Amino acid sequence: SNKLLAAAGWYWLAWSAPTVGQSIDCIERAITLLRTASPRADRDDNFSAMTDRDFQLASSLQLYAENLLDQGVTDQVAALAAEARALFQSRGNLFGMGTSLGLLGRLALLQGDLVQAERCFQEIMTIGAPVNLRPLFYEWQAYLGLVLLYRGRTAEARRVLDESWQLCLQSKNKVFQARACAYLAELALWEGEVEQAAHWLAQSLEHQMTPARFTIFQVGRLLLAARLATAQQQYQRAATLFGFADQVHS
Repeated sequence: SNKLLAAAGWYWLAWSAPTVGQSIDCIERAITLLRTASPRADRDDNFSAMTDRDFQLASSLQLYAENLLDQGVTDQVAALAAEARALFQSRGNLFGMGTSLGLLGRLALLQGDLVQAERCFQEIMTIGAPVNLRPLFYEWQAYLGLVLLYRGRTAEARRVLDESWQLCLQSKNKVFQARACAYLAELALWEGEVEQAAHWLAQSLEHQMTPARFTIFQVGRLLLAARLATAQQQYQRAATLFGFADQVHS
């Protein structure tokens, strides 16, 4: 009967769901409960943050936006991330504020707005630097490096991506490591270093051999592999990989 605890249950089910569709269904249920819950009547200090409505709502909005972005669905993301950011900002929660900015940066990147994407990711670094908030750097610094690369600032991109890779090694998080390696492969391919690109792509796959779900990242990495095969003049392999990327994307 406690809506906040029920919402917490749906939130964690969303995290563990095997498909993005199931995650979205669970998190929508959580958000519906949170919007109709009474912060005072349902709050129970025995359960700490699980019955803190504003914290739970902000976290759920972020998870919802992340799952939508993973599927390339962008129409609701800006509003979800902005609401979550406002809730976290009212609490002075730097990590939550940074994560909301990261979602807005990913949205801008998907929409091709590199100036806005860089602005968001740079602001995350600014938020995290004074208190050395490393979890923000683990998750978002590689995105900043990718945006700098796409903007043609390769030397700066290399510095940022090299730093990101070292941080991701410290984090021991395979998802972050896979992403950093993929973007280093992107940089190497951009610079014509084909063997180095192959090395980093292999590292990315090693750190995340069996992804739990298909997302935009998997599509991007398949396209990277196809472009690498093209550069290696392995045209049949490249065609196969482009076909895989198209199938996953659809």
